[in-house]
Amino acid sequence: MTEKKTISAGSARKAGKTMTIPVETKDYQRLREIIAVFLETDPSRITADTRIDHTAIRGSVLIHRMYSALHSAGYDVGGKYTSKTFNELLIILGKEPVSPMTKEAIQTDLKNPTPDIDSVDGFSIGIDIEEISNMPSANDYREDVFYRQNFSQDEISYCIRQKDPRKHFAGMFAAKEAIIKADNYYKSIPFSEIGIAHHDSARPTFKNFILSVSHSEKQVVAVALKSNMEASDVKESKDTVANLERDRREKQFFKADTSLWISLLALLLSLVSITVALK
Repeated sequence: MTEKKTISAGSARKAGKTMTIPVETKDYQRLREIIAVFLETDPSRITADTRIDHTAIRGSVLIHRMYSALHSAGYDVGGKYTSKTFNELLIILGKEPVSPMTKEAIQTDLKNPTPDIDSVDGFSIGIDIEEISNMPSANDYREDVFYRQNFSQDEISYCIRQKDPRKHFAGMFAAKEAIIKADNYYKSIPFSEIGIAHHDSARPTFKNFILSVSHSEKQVVAVALKSNMEASDVKESKDTVANLERDRREKQFFKADTSLWISLLALLLSLVSITVALK
């Protein structure tokens, strides 16, 4: 359990008020030790403002592996992998922050994430690249914490039937990241519930999205395309295409029709000339 002590600090001191800061415990130290592995740093260097997101950890797979390691150690964030700093992680875990920043300020920041959607002409596009080597090895993918947290049983079954399961897991993971980047709604959905299916063509599919996944020897890249047009916009778009096609055909018809009349007129003029000459 976290011990507390009361100190005066910053503006609180000027206002004659006090604030509660947690005394370092083994619990906090254990959190630092787990995170330090993925930051590739010493635990003692992790402070309240230390970044623990994609700006500090190389690749989304490693970020998810960090949260799986936290889960295995008893620190469950409930599928919320959005912490930017060590302080934010503590708030999500229901612990006291290790700096004077208030819970309210951190929670407000967590509730208002910066959108990262690329939208072009009514479509949202998400792109993600992952290193295949970042996918953890496992004796049993069905029982491994990382794979259970990030993939459904159907997805796991599909991947383990492939020649190189880790490559296909990486491709599916990248596709989920691309989906989230195309539609931030899915940020609040656990990865295991973003279910990607494969039909007879082996092409990955997800409702209302067009997905494409490519593999190299070391990396995978995934693209997710989603239409953001309303039904009325889709109908209008279809009508526009139909009108353009009709105009194109009419132009072709009139062009051909004009050529025919010119030919007939030329023939008629020739006949008139011949008649006049014979007279």
